[in-house]
Amino acid sequence: MSKQIVRAAFISVLMAVFVPNAFATLINFDDVANGTVINNHYAGVTFSNPLGPADIYARSSSVNNSASNVVSVFQTGIPAFDARFGAVEVLFSQAQKFVSIDAAILRAPEGLGNPANYPKLEIYDSALHFLTAVAWNFNLTPQPGVGGLSAFQTLSFDAGSNNIGKVRFLSGQPNGGPSNFGYFDNLNYTVVPVPAAIWLFGTALSGFGLFGRNKRRLAA
Repeated sequence: MSKQIVRAAFISVLMAVFVPNAFATLINFDDVANGTVINNHYAGVTFSNPLGPADIYARSSSVNNSASNVVSVFQTGIPAFDARFGAVEVLFSQAQKFVSIDAAILRAPEGLGNPANYPKLEIYDSALHFLTAVAWNFNLTPQPGVGGLSAFQTLSFDAGSNNIGKVRFLSGQPNGGPSNFGYFDNLNYTVVPVPAAIWLFGTALSGFGLFGRNKRRLAA
């Protein structure tokens, strides 16, 4: 067996040991009481409302406050909201690879409106520049009746690498209508950690290769 094959096998084993798996986090907002401000409650993320009053709340998803929590721009009343009242913005302390949020719509008396006014997840890169938006599937059936709530649908985006600096979820367009009120729950995000050991390992491999080339050059 050649030295090159042995070296390649050795490197493969070391990479399998040192390269970590992705780390996933789920926030379901059920760890706090109804109406709690959660702006800085969860480690590694900051919640805010960039289009209205700053605070973001964990809210019961039912009128009698007996159901599990969702996330909302409102501290009281119906937790569903549209873009006239703002959005939920999530700023990550470390760029993420994957983000998802579960969304449902509450049908307004005037109807469901056009697709641009459905719940959506906006994605921003690590430099906080807008990347894309993932919209609720407005063709989903059955649609809710007047005053009714649809089934939840997961809106997600995978950047392929740690390049998601923040996300924003909202429903509709500011000053647009008719709007569809959105419920949002179960924020998921995933990062692929790159510890210092990986960089040191790569540097060591580079030095190992350079040493081998220099040794062959001197032998010649």
